[in-house]
Parts: sequence; C-alpha cells; structure tokens
Amino acid sequence: MQVSEKIAALLGDRVVLSSPVLRIDQEDTVAIVTTHSGQQYRAKYVISSVPLPVLHRILFEPPLPAMKLQLVQRMTMGSIIKTNTYYRTAFWKEKGFSGEAQSDIGPVSYCVDDTKPDGSHPAITGFILAGHARDVCEMSPEE
Repeated sequence: MQVSEKIAALLGDRVVLSSPVLRIDQEDTVAIVTTHSGQQYRAKYVISSVPLPVLHRILFEPPLPAMKLQLVQRMTMGSIIKTNTYYRTAFWKEKGFSGEAQSDIGPVSYCVDDTKPDGSHPAITGFILAGHARDVCEMSPEE
C-alpha cells in the first residue's frame, strides 16, 4: 500500500479513484481511457493492475492478442482470505522477530507484520489460501 500511496502523492489530482474503466483505445502516440461514466483520459501509457479474470470487462481497441484473451477467458479467481489481527504491542519486534511466517499445514499459509509505518496499530496480516480458504468458508461460527 505504501508504494501506491507514494505514487499517488507524486501524481496528485491526476489519480482518479472509483471510476471503473469501460474501454482503452490505443492509438499511435496516445491511449484513451474511457470510464463507465463517460469520462475520458489521455495518456502515453496505461498500466493495468486489474486481475486477469476481470480484464474481460474492459474493451480494448485494438483487441488484446488472441493468446492473452484465451488466458483471460480460462483463468478464475483464486480462493484467498486475508485476516488482520491487532495487538496491544508489536511483541514480535520486541523479541527481534520480523512478524513474517509460513506454514504448509495451515490454515494460515503466510503472515506478515502489518504494523503502520509510525508504529501504531501493531498487527499481523495472515493469508488463508486455496483449499484451506474454502474449508474455512464452510465452518460454523463456533469452529
């Protein structure tokens, strides 16, 4: 998130949020991005971070290469649950640990320190992946 925030700070009011893209037209020296509300933006380059399974919702002119379209049509969204656990103190840092861990027995496969840069809100973010995520979705609240 910090990378996105720093880039947004550098770009200022050129960053537009909550404006889903309808189409991207690529011409010789310019790309024209049109949102669902009809707003248009001109740019030299477009960097897309849209997940591949969602990319088919955008119309491209010229069309994306056939192999890319084939990939987009066949790829599904993965199963993942992101958890955030907040603590009074970042006890792991106090003990000299990073807050990062991995496990192959789950349900949390990977976790990282998500304490804010200023040290406030000590937290660990965990990721429950694939089959473990689907299993957790089937659990009762008591489980």
